[in-house]
Amino acid sequence: MSAIDRIRLPQPVIWTPLLGLVRSLVALGGLITVAFTREDFLFRPVSGIGTYPLCTHVDQAGLFCLVRDDLAFGRIICIAVLILVISGFLPQVTSVLHAWVAFSIASSISIPEGGDQIAAILALLLVPICLGDPRVNHWMPGRRGTRLIGVRTGAAVVFLVAAKVQVAVLYFYSGAGKLFQTEWAEGTALYYIGQGFFGSSGLFLQLIVFVTSIPLALFVLTWGTMALEIALAALPLLRGRLRVAVALLGAALHLGIIVFIGLWSFQITMFGALILLAVPLVARPYSEGATFGSLLPARAKRMRSHTQPHGESSRSAPVTHAPSPSDTGRQSAASAPSASATDSLAIPPSGDSIHRSAGAAEAVSGPPPR
Repeated sequence: MSAIDRIRLPQPVIWTPLLGLVRSLVALGGLITVAFTREDFLFRPVSGIGTYPLCTHVDQAGLFCLVRDDLAFGRIICIAVLILVISGFLPQVTSVLHAWVAFSIASSISIPEGGDQIAAILALLLVPICLGDPRVNHWMPGRRGTRLIGVRTGAAVVFLVAAKVQVAVLYFYSGAGKLFQTEWAEGTALYYIGQGFFGSSGLFLQLIVFVTSIPLALFVLTWGTMALEIALAALPLLRGRLRVAVALLGAALHLGIIVFIGLWSFQITMFGALILLAVPLVARPYSEGATFGSLLPARAKRMRSHTQPHGESSRSAPVTHAPSPSDTGRQSAASAPSASATDSLAIPPSGDSIHRSAGAAEAVSGPPPR
């Protein structure tokens, strides 16, 4: 047998609730954009370009170009499809609809943001994965399927790795690209945010103004953001606690952008992308029968199991009854009891069991001489 034949590559189960969580977060980002943004803000004239949706090139296949005369009806269709995606039913069908809706949002609104474009790319890459999903709902436990397991798993792994590479390139481009921007290199990008030109207001704005007024804090936040984004690009290469620490810092980064700048839909989509990037294919969430409990760290699971009431464990322990005189006599006639069987008794003998043992001895050796 050659060395190549001895190689055993891992066979992850891609169709688990983790896939459902990623799909739902990406769909939730688009849902927030369409449902909570006014129609005249989504579709408005842009100087020198025209009135959106333009419907000039490939975007003619978008939903809003098909219902250009009734954009409100198009929004209703988008909301219904995205809610259906989040519910998890029939991922084989809703994945195609999700990709179409995400493309329609990114190509038809007048001021698209990065989150809309990322959602369109991820939704498209998830279509081949969801087409092979053997489950009725993407929230169901992990399952391999019964037909063409190797082909379906191989195709799903290929597109999942492609999605991971796409997210890693996105983080690297975002972090490294800031190095060549004057506002980030000089630290003035966060200064503009602190001055309230855009983003949060009220108490959060006062906190940002206070933090950005400290030179050391401004330096750490500016260069720390760029360094963290580059580290997130290398997340698949990290192992153990370092991977967990960088992933948690990335989640804190996206949460901080939500709190201090806004961009809810963008950052919720990035939460889904971060989860997709952070969880390795050999982790518990990619296993047969995996549930949401598989997303918890092993230490948390052990702590939860150790916190069970003592009474419950004692009730579940089997109770060992003392043998009757006749049973003991039959056992002694066959063979002598072993020491291991005697040591396995965990419950000390009571008075009744002592009396029964004496009766058993009398049955074996006969009554004492009178």
